Amino acid sequence: MVSSCPNISFTFSWTNSGTGWYIQLSQASDYSNPYQKWVSGLTTYTGPTGFVLQSNGTTPLSVTNGATYYWRIWDGTTFTVGPSFTIPYCDTIPPTTSIATTGNWKTQDFTATFTDADNTGGSGVSKKYYQVIDFNGTYWRANAQRGFFADNFDNLDPTVWTVPSGSGTWTVNNGSLVQSDESVNNTNIYSALDQTLSNRYLYHFIAKIEGAGHANGRRFGFHYFCDDASQTNRGNSYFVWFRIETNKLEFYKVTNNVFTMVDEIDDIVTSVGTFYDYKIIYDRITGDHFVYRDNTLIGSWKDTSPLSTNGNYISFRSGNSKLTVNELKVYRTRTNTASITLGNNPTKDIRYQNPSPNVSSAKIKSLVIDTAGNISGIAYHDLNVDWTNPSDIGFVNDGTGADIDTTASYTEISANWSASTDMQSGIADYWYAIGTAPGDSNTVGWTNNGTDTAITHSGLNLTFNMVYYVSVKAKNNAGLFSNVKTSNGQVVYNTSSTLAANFIAHTNSICEGDSIFFSNQSNGATSYDWVFQGGSPGTSNQPNPVVIYNTPGTYGVELRVYDNFGNADTLSLSQYIVVNPKPVADFSVIDSIIYLPAANAYFVNQSAQASDYYWSFGDSYVSTDANPWHQYTAIGYYTVQLIATNNLCRNDTLVKTDFIQVLNANSIDEQDVSFTVNILNNPVSGQFVVQLVLTQASDIKITLTDQLGRDFLGNDILHYDAGKHDIIIKADSRPASGIYYLSVTSGKGERVTRKVMIN
Repeated sequence: MVSSCPNISFTFSWTNSGTGWYIQLSQASDYSNPYQKWVSGLTTYTGPTGFVLQSNGTTPLSVTNGATYYWRIWDGTTFTVGPSFTIPYCDTIPPTTSIATTGNWKTQDFTATFTDADNTGGSGVSKKYYQVIDFNGTYWRANAQRGFFADNFDNLDPTVWTVPSGSGTWTVNNGSLVQSDESVNNTNIYSALDQTLSNRYLYHFIAKIEGAGHANGRRFGFHYFCDDASQTNRGNSYFVWFRIETNKLEFYKVTNNVFTMVDEIDDIVTSVGTFYDYKIIYDRITGDHFVYRDNTLIGSWKDTSPLSTNGNYISFRSGNSKLTVNELKVYRTRTNTASITLGNNPTKDIRYQNPSPNVSSAKIKSLVIDTAGNISGIAYHDLNVDWTNPSDIGFVNDGTGADIDTTASYTEISANWSASTDMQSGIADYWYAIGTAPGDSNTVGWTNNGTDTAITHSGLNLTFNMVYYVSVKAKNNAGLFSNVKTSNGQVVYNTSSTLAANFIAHTNSICEGDSIFFSNQSNGATSYDWVFQGGSPGTSNQPNPVVIYNTPGTYGVELRVYDNFGNADTLSLSQYIVVNPKPVADFSVIDSIIYLPAANAYFVNQSAQASDYYWSFGDSYVSTDANPWHQYTAIGYYTVQLIATNNLCRNDTLVKTDFIQVLNANSIDEQDVSFTVNILNNPVSGQFVVQLVLTQASDIKITLTDQLGRDFLGNDILHYDAGKHDIIIKADSRPASGIYYLSVTSGKGERVTRKVMIN
């Protein structure tokens, strides 16, 4: 029999005794170089004291933790072999673990290195676990698709957790997941988790059980490696089960949603209302199950036919009790290194970047267990993550302020630029280069400018008439660069030059279609580049160009001049030229054929860009109204003229020849009609009188329609005798002012139509 740690002893026993008897003890099954103890006259002996090395008779036995020993007894004639035994590991010191990565910022996939160690003389590190968690700006989570899980229960996330109907009342309260309905026999809250990416998984949670008690007993547990957690017993899975009243820990295996208890551990006291730290370990290859509580192993079981695929879900379960869970974390096994992936992709370990430079967005955690079953503390490694380049610089100005085109210095270049931003890691510094082409660095190589957004680089040897460009890029604290932004260049000119661009226009306010003469007033210029906004031509290299402007508006003019030394100067005047619109005369009339005696023509002015009008109606009458009406008194054709003016440009005249035709009222083709129709006092207002003269009795239908054909009288047909009739017309609803048509139709289909002007 072997005693437990820390004071290791072992007792040998045999049935009889004699003189000259001794025990041989060795770690080799062939008893090579054994230790020996004389046991004459004894039937039992307890070691290791008294055993010495047989070869020298003096070296005492020092047992080796974890070693298997073989023993036999000599009775003076023969050896009798006793049962071998193994010395337990007397190791109560937890192992240690730490995490290291390269660089302070992570911009792409990287490797994490773990350093794991047990104490000197310890049992040695047996299993190694890790977890990657990330921060979405509000909550810390882990990617379940990558075999990790983390929930601090800051909220009950419906995208993570599912509660089947009738499976309890699950809420989150003060950072804890709570199931509060004690009447439910089998509660269920589950979440997806891929448990097939490593051989062994460690499920870590802190929980307590409460409740008033129930005939079935209070109990709770945890399902893992489930293939369908929506079922009552989670399909195919395992679960561990704590029974409060009977002080038991039970292991269950579920096959096709039917559970079977496969092992039972007695004397596991679970105090009501006490939080415990639970760590459940499952190896899907070996079938080993381990349950730790407060880092002490309290039960284990081995499945010889383990579930190894379709580990898709995890689930909490309780029965007739109140269950409170503070957090849930799931780890998976690893080697001494782990490849960590990152990016804006749901398949990555790390899916989020830092919300700010001082708030990390990810952590790696590590935990190890030694052969003696001691569990290390959890190591944390914070990660700063930024895979996004800084924002591009908006502009780069040549010079120390507003952008310049020329410089008089042969020894220095100045530039300034807008700031870049980087929400994740912040801007570390700006880099600039100077070259004779955009983006080039053949004059000054890329140089760190710190966080300043302006430079004056001295000590140069610049070339006359050469254009130099300043290029800038921003670098964030993660080492990523923005795109390069380049200035539009500055040319080195002769410092003794008196070149100055200047010009005048003979007028800067014209009407559309007119031209302007530009007079060059520049000093020292030998060539010219004009740009005329809105003008024709739009550009010119003439010293004194003439430009036509065909479109109303306000336009700028720019003149860039050069001398024989390659110097340049520019004068740019914005809103320098005003092009006014010309008036355009146009009009129409409501009816160009009108009838005496009320031959009224109503004119509609359709002119544009005009402020004053002069009308001539063709019968010696005129008007200056915008929209006049005119009454003609004689039959004939009349030519109408409109002159439209404004105070800025020339008049415009529109003449419409024989535009108005004036007829007698009976001019309509009525010679075959057996009746006459006249409208009394036309134009009319309200009700009016129609004079109807019949040569014979007839049925008469009278309609009053507008220009859209809508009738205002209805469809009544009345009979009238031969003779004169004054018929009062009163519409069903008062028509609006305008032109209407009154039609009189006889029983023979004869029709006479008159126009009626209603005021």
